[in-house]
Amino acid sequence: MSKKFNVLILCGEKEVPIIQENIKYLENYNVETETSDKILQMGTQKYLEEMIELLNQEPERYHGIIGTRDMTSVFANVIAEKTGKMCTSVESMINCQNKYISRKLQQKYVPEATPRFWLDSYFLKEFPIKPPYFVKPVRANMSYSSKKLNSYDDLRELIKDRTQELTSYNKYYLDAIHVASHLKNQENLDTCNKFICEELIPGEQVTVNGYIFQGKVKIYGLVKAAFWDEKISFSHHEYPYELPEELDTKVKNVVEQAVKGLGLDNTFFNVELRIDQDKKQVYIIEVNSRMAFQFAKMIESVEGVNLVKSLCDLAVGKQPDEEQTNIERRYKYCFNFELREFADRNIVRIPMERNLKEINELYPEVTVKNLVDANSKLSDYKQNLESFRYAIIDVPGNSRDEIMEKYRDIKSRLGYEFDSELKEAN
Repeated sequence: MSKKFNVLILCGEKEVPIIQENIKYLENYNVETETSDKILQMGTQKYLEEMIELLNQEPERYHGIIGTRDMTSVFANVIAEKTGKMCTSVESMINCQNKYISRKLQQKYVPEATPRFWLDSYFLKEFPIKPPYFVKPVRANMSYSSKKLNSYDDLRELIKDRTQELTSYNKYYLDAIHVASHLKNQENLDTCNKFICEELIPGEQVTVNGYIFQGKVKIYGLVKAAFWDEKISFSHHEYPYELPEELDTKVKNVVEQAVKGLGLDNTFFNVELRIDQDKKQVYIIEVNSRMAFQFAKMIESVEGVNLVKSLCDLAVGKQPDEEQTNIERRYKYCFNFELREFADRNIVRIPMERNLKEINELYPEVTVKNLVDANSKLSDYKQNLESFRYAIIDVPGNSRDEIMEKYRDIKSRLGYEFDSELKEAN
């Protein structure tokens, strides 16, 4: 009888049902979950120190630690490094989480794929390019406080309005870095609550998903992003997305050089890119030292790979088994839809159990992930600056028309209700 491995997955509360559905097929793993809300409630430093002490005393308690999001991947990396579990180094994780440090390394290893960039203080001192330009926090996630700006004063206003909130948000990150004894990285400390300004880059946005194990890179297909007109908010993502062979090879080379240049190893990753097909140019948006968990269902539906099992394999030091699958249905395509409102509203109603059961009976291949609760506001949840995301729906199918028809029917059955638009307080 083969050995069973114990794995702890740190995740968001809304991800727990998805993980539980996938672990039903795992014969060689005992999987437990811990939510980010519970960790923050306990206190980041306290939780990490107690978990590290426990695993150093009882190494067999968990053979591997996984984080599914930016926040929980920080926690998982710190725990794993301090207890000798398989993971990428905390330093390499910082090289991805801190977008300014990441850009400097990208400039060194893949200069042709790195747009021009400046820290906010330098940008406002030297004015190196004329507006418009793109700005984002040096350290945040989910396009938080990221946007195209049309003047220098817009940047000054953004810094004034958002720095305090950004500093508060990044407290857990610095608390975790403190536990990992990586406070010696002074550049990370000096810049993580600042903003980075970048030239606008053209092309279609795609995400490359994969992993690196013992220095060897494995890449899954490309996910193409579709946006609401003239906005940074996604309407949906499409998998797979195919490029001409020459450009596809260039994308894979850029991704491999960037991942290795940032020092990543023994970890999943996702790399966001813009691809200008006319000029055959590839530009890096950002590199993340974790799986894009939002896209796991898409890859599973098309490739037949249980990515939760692959995550577990990697976490315990095994080459992910790409041949295994217990997935009965495989489709040509899978789209990942993001339901949004473009104004803050009170949430009156979310899908009821009977709504979700009806959808599951009609479309068992579809996954619905609700992100909000009734009797709250859309702005109560972490959002980007221009929209409010409240649900994610994965819809597999064998043609675009089939997928869109399913999506429209599913959306009509969910039953979300919102009050009229809320006014911002002066």
